[in-house]
Amino acid sequence: MSTSRFLTVSILIGIYLNMVGWAGNALVLGDAWDEAYALITISLTPPYPALVKELLSLASDFVYAFVLVWIFAKAAPAQASPTRFAFVLILVLWTGTVGVTYHALVNSGFLPFGIAWKTSLWALATFLPLGFVLPRTIAKSE
Repeated sequence: MSTSRFLTVSILIGIYLNMVGWAGNALVLGDAWDEAYALITISLTPPYPALVKELLSLASDFVYAFVLVWIFAKAAPAQASPTRFAFVLILVLWTGTVGVTYHALVNSGFLPFGIAWKTSLWALATFLPLGFVLPRTIAKSE
């Protein structure tokens, strides 16, 4: 796969993840987040400016996109079932990143279980369509 194709697909997936993630947290789960903030006793205010906070929150989805595209491009089977591989890859990455992170946030007392569970499921629902997208945008023969 060419570098320009890799970067284009990664950036587009990163934009998709950011947009759907924002929609989920702000619109779909907005009330649940408001309730969670009322329950949180630990200050979650970062020690740096708001712009840095926003850039860091946007960056994580681009990292997910980069990792998904790179691993899929390097390891997907050419003939067998690239779609199945994409879904397995998504489930493994979701479990090892989102699932573990939100479990740790609940376990450490930073977040209530309800919002952590809802946000984790929203992330999984956001990632799953990529199982169809990756095999169609990244041909193994490239």
